[in-house]
Amino acid sequence: ISIRLNMSLGWMRRRLLLFFVAWATAFPAYADIDSPRMLADSLYSLGDYNGAITEYKRYLFFNAGAQDAAELFCRIASCHRHRGEIQEARKAYSRALELAPTVSVRARIRINMAITYLASGEFETGQFILLRLSHSSSLPEIRQRANLLLGIGYIYESRWGEASSFLRKGLSRTDSAFTERLCARLDACQKRPRKSASSAKWMSTFLPGLGQLYAGREVSAVNALSLNCLTGYLLFGSMVPSFQIAEVIVFGPLFHRYWWG
Repeated sequence: ISIRLNMSLGWMRRRLLLFFVAWATAFPAYADIDSPRMLADSLYSLGDYNGAITEYKRYLFFNAGAQDAAELFCRIASCHRHRGEIQEARKAYSRALELAPTVSVRARIRINMAITYLASGEFETGQFILLRLSHSSSLPEIRQRANLLLGIGYIYESRWGEASSFLRKGLSRTDSAFTERLCARLDACQKRPRKSASSAKWMSTFLPGLGQLYAGREVSAVNALSLNCLTGYLLFGSMVPSFQIAEVIVFGPLFHRYWWG
């Protein structure tokens, strides 16, 4: 019921916004020149990113020289990023960089570009942008945020040493005790021997449960081993006295499912 109520409220809000735009168009004397911008912001806050993109572009078409054009292109890029349209997001960020009026605005746009690259799995490109900001930006808050994002990106790549180093810089203004605990854990991860994904795969292929045990997941290993042993026992135990095709049909898919994880 709550889900249907939220959907109904969202539908009503969109209809009211469209009614406002239609009324403003029909009575231009009472219309606000920023009404498309207000509509776009409202659609963005409601999560209607496709509609927000349309209204932001409409506003920019009629206000080509708007002072906040760079900000609006960043909003468009954010909408594309939420929709998974990474290429379109990059184009919008590039346009925002061209229109950025100050150094600080350009730096923040580059931060958002780097986040987009990291979110799409292109770690090298995102890290390159962040490294440039970390070493060359004249703004302390930009350097700190770039260091923080670099640390997070290195965690995703299991590069514990680099992650610890950049997180110390990125979290320098926060609780020092928390930073030290976090970095201590990352340093401990760096000292642990790395597991081979291919070895775990072949061990699980040979005997389900060995790969999980090799990776340190004892509970999953016991679960996989016990289920496969039980399934194999029931399958072959029922087939030994007299071969029955029904047993193969019933237990075969189960055995295959648990054997391959």
